[in-house]
Amino acid sequence: MSQHVPSAAGDWIGPDRFSLSDSLAELWRYPARAWVHRDLVCAWVKREWSARFLGTALGPLWPFVQPLALFAVYAFVFSELFGMRPAAPDASPALGAVWIFAGVLVWTSFAECISRATGAFFENRNLVQKSSFPADLLVLQPILMSFATLAVGAIVFCVISWFLTNTHPGFAQLALLGVLLPLHFAWMLGLSLTLACAQVILRDTASLLGVVLTVWMFATPIFWVADVASLPAIEPWLSWIHANPMHSLIEAWRWTLLGESAAPFAGAALGSDLARFAPWAIGALFVGLCSARAMRGSLSDEVAS
Repeated sequence: MSQHVPSAAGDWIGPDRFSLSDSLAELWRYPARAWVHRDLVCAWVKREWSARFLGTALGPLWPFVQPLALFAVYAFVFSELFGMRPAAPDASPALGAVWIFAGVLVWTSFAECISRATGAFFENRNLVQKSSFPADLLVLQPILMSFATLAVGAIVFCVISWFLTNTHPGFAQLALLGVLLPLHFAWMLGLSLTLACAQVILRDTASLLGVVLTVWMFATPIFWVADVASLPAIEPWLSWIHANPMHSLIEAWRWTLLGESAAPFAGAALGSDLARFAPWAIGALFVGLCSARAMRGSLSDEVAS
């Protein structure tokens, strides 16, 4: 019987066998490994953050410029050209553009994260081939970078929405960030690990993901409202739309960023969106950790081939 080998990598080195109990144990082993290697993970994120602005004229101002530019485009196209207006007659005309912008921020962060995480093992194959290195931590770099850019975009969003529409998050919405953020992180981590492992087995996973993300984006109410009164043709598809985990996640963020001002568009309350999203997040995390655990023994050989 193979014995567990202690190492600086914590529980990364271990028996090659795969079992359900070992995968369940990863729910607390993974955070422990990440904490042990926190200096390394922070160094990755700092290096990536610096590399993004190396040789640029605006430097660290770019995270502020991009959200501002996005808001200007969407405010003009959807509020002025398409005439999108909130259902409440006394609401600000700019609220429609602000509502769309909140969805774009969350979707852009999500899509960029999983697209980059899919190639994490191949892009760092020199590290993966070191048996003592916890390769499953590599996906933390795109995840943490996506949260950093989302945080910057959220700050810009709150300033603009308060200035133009006098909307701001309420205390109840901010309090539930303690639930939303861990669920959002679990969702991203689970998908990132699953797709990174899939890319090792099936090399065209990244190409297929690009197609899936395009379809998924237009199937998610980002630029439109999932309301039969506004779009009667979507009535047969409402159950599928509500089952879409990204719809629940984006709606939860809209409630958080806009507070009660999101009510003219949102179909449910923040608590309901979180309740619908939680099983998806937990399920994705479990599948991702199982995938990484199952690939552990062959990952080094697969990325080298």
